[in-house]
Amino acid sequence: MKRKYSISIAVALTAILVVVSTAVWAGPNRQGTVPVPPDEVELIANTTVSLGTVEITSSVAGKAIRVKDPEKDFGPAPEGLNFLTDAVTVVLSKEGEVKVCYPYPQDTEEKDGNIYKWDKDAEEWTLLKSTISGDPKQICIVDKGITDGTYSLIGK
Repeated sequence: MKRKYSISIAVALTAILVVVSTAVWAGPNRQGTVPVPPDEVELIANTTVSLGTVEITSSVAGKAIRVKDPEKDFGPAPEGLNFLTDAVTVVLSKEGEVKVCYPYPQDTEEKDGNIYKWDKDAEEWTLLKSTISGDPKQICIVDKGITDGTYSLIGK
């Protein structure tokens, strides 16, 4: 009888602990604790910064701004292609060089993803020469002699 009583108490205490720990884990003060990537980051000369999954390095100070809807804010992707990620606008404090790198996993490779730059004068996305390297793979461009530019990964 004493053993049954001890087991009953242990089961009851375990149930109470499970309920309390679940309530604490899912409590209102724990909601939204996953960090949200910033929409804008400061660029420090010759230092790589991340804006979500995009890595940006510039030769001079400036800022990088995420563009969530590049089609609406700038213009449609070239015919037959789609935006694979958000775009990034880079604004430098003076003329300089910027390196923009996007992750290049297998599914992006299968979609022939390439980095395009928004051409303000022609009002269209233009393909830039890029390199693919690293482990994990990244696709990168280097744009020289600029003060600003908007870049996006576009593919099939």
